[in-house]
Amino acid sequence: MIAAYFTGEHLNKFKSLIEKPISSKDLFSTFRYRSEVKELHDLPLIQDIADILHKNKAQLAYDFNQLEEGGLVKGLVDAQASTLEEHHIHVGRDSRIMPQVVLDARKGPIYIAMLSK
Repeated sequence: MIAAYFTGEHLNKFKSLIEKPISSKDLFSTFRYRSEVKELHDLPLIQDIADILHKNKAQLAYDFNQLEEGGLVKGLVDAQASTLEEHHIHVGRDSRIMPQVVLDARKGPIYIAMLSK
């Protein structure tokens, strides 16, 4: 599998190349000496939608842990709302959690963005 990231003049050149059918040979010969090649190992391979769903829980937990704020409540959580495992719950600024709502983070983190109601 090959992935590429183009910017500036390389992006414009790539756009002009793909306006018509292009062979791999032409593509490689154009960018061979203008590119940095990195060999990546152990990348997850997604073959169908079930693979995404299977990996989703772990990815959400990873993303939540990357937040500098982690489990933090900046918004308003009504006194009649319930939170379980609050250290895994992030409620963004100016968000509101209504009465009788249960935020249960026992099986994974909860992230509620700012201005959510």
